[in-house]
Amino acid sequence: MKHILFAFFLLPLMVFAEKFTVETIFRPAVVSAGEPVEITLISNKRGNLKFELPEIKGAQWLRNYVSSSTQTSIVNGVVTVSVRRTIPLIAEKSGSLVIPSFTVTCGKEQAQTKEMVIKVLTASERAAVADAVPEPAGEMLIPGGPRKFYAGEEIPLVLLLQIPSGVEVRELSYPEIQGLGSAVLTDFSKINPRNRFFAPPVERRRVIGNREYTEVVFRTSFRALKAERISPEAVASLGIVQRTRNRRSGGMFEDDFFDGFFSSASARVIPRQIPFKFKGGPVTILPLPALQEKSLFLNLVGPWRISAALGSTTAKVGEPVELTLTLSGGGSGETLKAPVLQLPGFRVYPPEVKRLADRIEVKYALIPLETGEKNIVLSFAVFDPAAGKYVIENKTLILPVSPGNAVPGAVVKVSSDSAKKSAAEKLEEPEKEQASPSRSELFYQKSAPGKMIRLPLLLNQLSAIAAALVCGIIVSVFFMMRKRHFDRESGDAAYRIRHQLRNQLHDVVSQLKQSGFSGDAVRETAVPFLAQSMGLAPGSSPEEVAEKIQDSELAAWLRELNHSGFLPGASASGATPGRIKALLKAMKKVGILLICCFSATLFAGFNTAFDDGKYEQAAEEYSKYIQPGRWSAHALYNLGSVYFAKGDLPRARLCLMRAHLLDPMDSETLENLNLVNRKLMQNESGSTATPGELVIWCRDRFRPDQYLLFSAVVLAGLLIAVSLRYRLKGTLLFWIMGSFGVLLILFIAAAASQMSGPYNTRNAIVTAKQLELRSLPASGGRVEASVPGGSSARIVESRDNWCRIKVNGQDGWVGQSGIEAVLPGGLW
Repeated sequence: MKHILFAFFLLPLMVFAEKFTVETIFRPAVVSAGEPVEITLISNKRGNLKFELPEIKGAQWLRNYVSSSTQTSIVNGVVTVSVRRTIPLIAEKSGSLVIPSFTVTCGKEQAQTKEMVIKVLTASERAAVADAVPEPAGEMLIPGGPRKFYAGEEIPLVLLLQIPSGVEVRELSYPEIQGLGSAVLTDFSKINPRNRFFAPPVERRRVIGNREYTEVVFRTSFRALKAERISPEAVASLGIVQRTRNRRSGGMFEDDFFDGFFSSASARVIPRQIPFKFKGGPVTILPLPALQEKSLFLNLVGPWRISAALGSTTAKVGEPVELTLTLSGGGSGETLKAPVLQLPGFRVYPPEVKRLADRIEVKYALIPLETGEKNIVLSFAVFDPAAGKYVIENKTLILPVSPGNAVPGAVVKVSSDSAKKSAAEKLEEPEKEQASPSRSELFYQKSAPGKMIRLPLLLNQLSAIAAALVCGIIVSVFFMMRKRHFDRESGDAAYRIRHQLRNQLHDVVSQLKQSGFSGDAVRETAVPFLAQSMGLAPGSSPEEVAEKIQDSELAAWLRELNHSGFLPGASASGATPGRIKALLKAMKKVGILLICCFSATLFAGFNTAFDDGKYEQAAEEYSKYIQPGRWSAHALYNLGSVYFAKGDLPRARLCLMRAHLLDPMDSETLENLNLVNRKLMQNESGSTATPGELVIWCRDRFRPDQYLLFSAVVLAGLLIAVSLRYRLKGTLLFWIMGSFGVLLILFIAAAASQMSGPYNTRNAIVTAKQLELRSLPASGGRVEASVPGGSSARIVESRDNWCRIKVNGQDGWVGQSGIEAVLPGGLW
């Protein structure tokens, strides 16, 4: 919309800035003597066209029937204006009719028309010649003229589909390009979601010969992977509408005047395959010449410019400094191969490549190992295909390095002990005292696997959500029925007694358990409770209760308790397991007892192998609680501790991230996850430095499935509030329902944002120590960049044993063995 409005504002300027031109066409293509011919002048500027028609022998201008029209079209922000002036002409005799060139004036500008030669046939010749409309044609070309092309160069390709005016086209498809050999087409999916291999097509008007055409322009580009000879070709599918008119033969109404009333028209779509012929024949792709200089070749082909800058003007020993290379210009950046730098006096870590819309940034982390003024000398090479030679970019950066307190080996993990030793020998320690190091070891091992969490996460709350909704419906129905039955229930004495007994049940059972089911406790608490439940008179003896009990063992115990109450010094125990079971069964039988048994299993020796340093055995023990579809957050936490102890920080981060997502309220997991993040130089989780981070921290206190459970509970509350609307006042009902509505929206929004954020199934962690991004899903694909282990990635697509990922602003193919999804089960 913005482009259209902008084009309208610039319309007058664009019209006057363009050169004034006039083109001429005539219709029909085949003319007979005495038949009118329409000569059309097509101007590219708006305005009144003035001209003097030349006198023609054998023809007569019909000046009284001159017509004019103006057309304005905007396609992809390009404004096209055309003014048409049509003048009929009558050819009086057969032969060649020559219309000489004449001048057309528009304002202060003039243009000259082309000379036209019209062949006028006799009536018999006209009948034998069909006035057929030419078929659409395709043309393919490489803009910029003929020149040499090299492997790795991005070569533009333009396909032109020329449709004659008067031809109605349906079902036009994008061309299919073939004959490119090993070359790959450029991805245009960001600007053209309909077809990733082409930019959005553009339509324009064009006059070829004596006919006007609508030309559809398809633009794309390709990149050859090796030196070869290719023959590009393409074909497009389209349907041409053919209309026929069937008129009744004979009859009194067989006349042109009645043709529109007594005739029928039909149309059908005829499929066509339009080939695109490439101008210029086969194309030879040349190999890149050998690089004679000692510069580092970036594997870029095109007019690239390179700039280098340091993140700081000064540095200290052991403290990282960022070196950024900025690549801008033209060409394909897919072939970039960021080199590994070898700088004396520095430890250089693998580069991080970030592709932006107008440039590519390659960032290196440098750790100074010694003091002094360091000269960082860089020399890079790119190949310019237009010039046919390498362009060398030499850069020299000066960085003063002063002594520091940090040890380089403690900042980032190195690959060998010898590198640590050599780096430490070069350090100059200005002070003997060292600052207390930050915590570098994990602690707080979980003593038990804890609750198993099912995947997908919704399975953990599915029954609770259903129960909440059912309970909401039941409770709302209950409240609606309660008002109707309130009077009957308030006058029912038996109901009140049952309600009191239900409230006393918990106290009675607690007293029995505390006394160990002693005879005195049973006689003083259980017997009156059973007597009242059975409808006996208050103060009934155990003997009377025993008469109502059908269980013989419990009846014998009650009779024994009845006799012991009258015998001084008699034992009132006899609480055998069988009698206790019978007593509880009797209390349950009257429909009042509800016992919930809780049991806890002690996992003795859960961390024995880990405490003994047997990490392989500990990993096997913890993996037993990490099964497909059922994960334990505590076991994942402990397994992350095992990987941390073994030095496998990427897998330690993966396990701790999983444990944190399953149990987000566990502060110990978050603390140890941030420890691993710091060691891997990754962003810490759970920060609350800004208001936005605070909102995210509050959101991530619960899982998305728990938010869905909360939503179900709120929805049940809404149903209950609706059922109680007759009791609630208007304002109170409004606030209650409004609060429930706001909570429902917040809970659903929190779950949705989490599923697109930390709980997205495409989030992954690079588990390999170093992962190479390739341009193709094959081991022979060109390596574009290297990604350090433990980096966060996003899986874009998977194919066989390969997957395309986005990590650190770059895109490439990697083997599935080097990357693992954080939460493959997701919510659903």
